[in-house]
Amino acid sequence: MTPEQQAAQQARATQLKDWRLSVSMDKYKAMRKMYNDAGVDIYAFKLEPNPNMSDEEYEYIFHVADTLGANHVTLELLH
Repeated sequence: MTPEQQAAQQARATQLKDWRLSVSMDKYKAMRKMYNDAGVDIYAFKLEPNPNMSDEEYEYIFHVADTLGANHVTLELLH
């Protein structure tokens, strides 16, 4: 990648991190209630972690999973 592409990628990653860490858990709580009220338990949550994420972002992923009542976090391996 060119230096410009790398800078754009880093800027996007920073924007995504800032957004993630600002999101309230209220929507996730409402989602869990909606599913639980329908008799559905959420088993897993998929928000793909990546090696460049900060510890705060990993904590966010696990907090969302916990808020949803999930006991697994999943990801897809690309080939």
